[in-house]
Amino acid sequence: MRALSAEGLLEVWERGTQRTLPERALAFLGAALPGRRREELSALTVGERDAGLFALRDRSLGPDLRGRTECPVCNSRLEFTLPIRDIYVAAGDDAEQSAPPREGRFDQEGWALCYRLPTAGDLIAATSGRRGDVAAVRAGLLRRTILEARYHGEPIPAQELLERLPEKIIAALGERMSEDDPQAEVELRLSCARCGHGWSAYLDICNFFWTETAAMSERLLGEVHALARAYGWNQSEILAMSPARRQAYIERLSE
Repeated sequence: MRALSAEGLLEVWERGTQRTLPERALAFLGAALPGRRREELSALTVGERDAGLFALRDRSLGPDLRGRTECPVCNSRLEFTLPIRDIYVAAGDDAEQSAPPREGRFDQEGWALCYRLPTAGDLIAATSGRRGDVAAVRAGLLRRTILEARYHGEPIPAQELLERLPEKIIAALGERMSEDDPQAEVELRLSCARCGHGWSAYLDICNFFWTETAAMSERLLGEVHALARAYGWNQSEILAMSPARRQAYIERLSE
């Protein structure tokens, strides 16, 4: 996996602006792993995909995640810094080094489900045309990942499964999948310094990395525009500079 330069991240942002978040995830990995076909990347489990995104974020923007959130009780703003190594479940830099089991069997309260772990491609298919519809996305993922279902030995037709499957069984199956593919779901423990309230939040590395990339891209476009107009340099020349050098030139424009 290669680190993405400022120009590489800008290209990913340009390609991903009109895409869904799962498609943006593969845009990141496709740029960092040019030798891997899209079909291979789509076949990664969600945890493998996210392990790759953590590794890419580390190599491209540094080892620490810096973010902010608000306390749900007193609305105080909380800023945090998270070393990637502390939340990176995979054993090595590449997803293949910690591959989870692809399929499993789940038994509870008379239900016997054969399943496979959701993949990056499943997320893309499930979210296509359903932006913001969480229930439809979840239903789409269940249809794609439950391979066989029986209730007290009776086979359940696929077209009836979601109507008959109890919510608590769906929740328990989700927990099992998270255990099988732990990098897919990173839970953070947060605490408010002002009121002492503690709570949990899930870190979506794709959304986090994309938000950083979008903000950086907007800033870079402004810097390229100002420096190209002032000095006549082209975009590649400007983006090849270190951030410190670009900023030094920007500051001189106001002198």
